[in-house]
Amino acid sequence: MIVSSKLTATQLDRTIDNIVQSVVEQFQKLQSCHPHYFLVAYTGDAILYLPESLATEKLKDRTVRRVIEMARECSALAIVFATEAWMVQAKSGKRLDTSIQPSRHPDRVEILSVSVETFQGTTVHIWPILRGKRVTLGTKQTFTQAKGRFCDLLVNPAERN
Repeated sequence: MIVSSKLTATQLDRTIDNIVQSVVEQFQKLQSCHPHYFLVAYTGDAILYLPESLATEKLKDRTVRRVIEMARECSALAIVFATEAWMVQAKSGKRLDTSIQPSRHPDRVEILSVSVETFQGTTVHIWPILRGKRVTLGTKQTFTQAKGRFCDLLVNPAERN
């Protein structure tokens, strides 16, 4: 149940922007990103949740259930999920072979992914991770469509894909 928010839309946007900026700064400092969530409560508080692991399907499902519970408990207005991941993009004019997991795909790219979900939709920011003598981030890309296990956590579970 969503209660009347103490945040204006501008304040919510600013809070989300600050979280995303913080994730990028921490990645640049630590050169890694353990999967974590920020839930922005209707009060404006940002609640950090660090799942113990996302190593198995069971742990991933447990994490999703816990984030949904937490979002309900705090009347979350936004969920920000940050993690390192593998990504594959279709080459121009070609269909992507989805039979191969991104982590095993020959054209995979390691990324820092920060997805922002609000009741208005989901935006995913990704930065290629460039590993050399120093770990740096490439140019940010932004997507406004996302599907998958870690998406649509603010909606009623019966309405999930």
